[in-house]
Amino acid sequence: MINPVVNDVLDAYHEAVEALMRGDPQPLKDMFSHSEDAIWANAPAPPTFGWDRISRALDGAHARTAEGMSIDFQSVSDLITEDEAHIVEIEKGFRGESRTNRSVLFTSRTTSIFRLEEQEWKLHLRHTSPMTPSKVHKWKPTWRYKMAVGAVVLLLLLVIVLLHLRDPEANTLEFEMAKVAMQALGVVVIGALVGLAVNRLTEQKVQETAQKNFRRDNLRRQYDTMVSLFDRSLNAYNEVKCIRRSLDARTGPEGNRMIDAKTYDAHMKRLNAQQLEFESLKRTARVWGIMNVDAELNTGLLTLELKFTKIEKYLNNILDEYQRTWPAVRHASTPFPAPPLLVDFVDETGNFRERATRSIRAFETDFVKLQTEVSRLDSQ
Repeated sequence: MINPVVNDVLDAYHEAVEALMRGDPQPLKDMFSHSEDAIWANAPAPPTFGWDRISRALDGAHARTAEGMSIDFQSVSDLITEDEAHIVEIEKGFRGESRTNRSVLFTSRTTSIFRLEEQEWKLHLRHTSPMTPSKVHKWKPTWRYKMAVGAVVLLLLLVIVLLHLRDPEANTLEFEMAKVAMQALGVVVIGALVGLAVNRLTEQKVQETAQKNFRRDNLRRQYDTMVSLFDRSLNAYNEVKCIRRSLDARTGPEGNRMIDAKTYDAHMKRLNAQQLEFESLKRTARVWGIMNVDAELNTGLLTLELKFTKIEKYLNNILDEYQRTWPAVRHASTPFPAPPLLVDFVDETGNFRERATRSIRAFETDFVKLQTEVSRLDSQ
């Protein structure tokens, strides 16, 4: 059960979300944590980390959505501790879109995490994702429909039987009535069967279209996320290669690597920035990958976290070596032997290719596969 304090925070949070839908992001911005590991993951946009980026993302959401209407918040589960509150809800309602100037019905699954910061509850994570479209309601004949069709069939059969018992002669009124009754019976039976068949085919077509559209939209969201991740990871990887080549040129021949303190410190600071970028990419892939899985394509957003983890750990080991080595060499006036892990990095041994190059190439393969599938679905 949610305690009264958290319940008041949730009420204010719901009002802030509705204010955002009406075009006012400020109440939600006031509730958001300003920490660097705060997360805003509002589909279809990629997840955003850190207060500065989240603030801009909220302003962007305000620009895209206006004239929002009220939202129905349905609680699914909650986990409350002394300093954290994890809330899962279903949000249903209409929102106005400024680009199309119309109201759109939406249903979203939302996960929200609050943390107690300086005796005040702050929103640390908000993740929303569209719900899987519900199955199309299949039409089933009502009892009134069944009774009406049955009554018509019985009446026509009764007329046919009675006229048959009278054995009417050809070209008489009774004979013509029997013919009309038999034709009407055939039309009713065949029409009912055709109607049921057409209804079944229509339902199947509608369901297939809904599922295809949902998969296309889901893949489009995943593709938009992977575009951002791919650009960031490629830029970071290329920067790491630039650092390696620069060190290769400044540390002498292979087998006798020497480096001075100034070069060592400057390049490790550059490498540290890329290690932090891959750590951020890892967290982004973890948050987004859990909620975006396509079983048919299996593009690997879930495994993308493992690829970034390999690179991040490899770079982190080099930086740990730097932290251990730097106090002893920071005042060195002459070049000193390069530390072992740095030599391994500069020589571009199998470790670098295994942990960095192969991971980036595997990501590129998944990205191209997803791009091809999205293009195919868009062209249908």
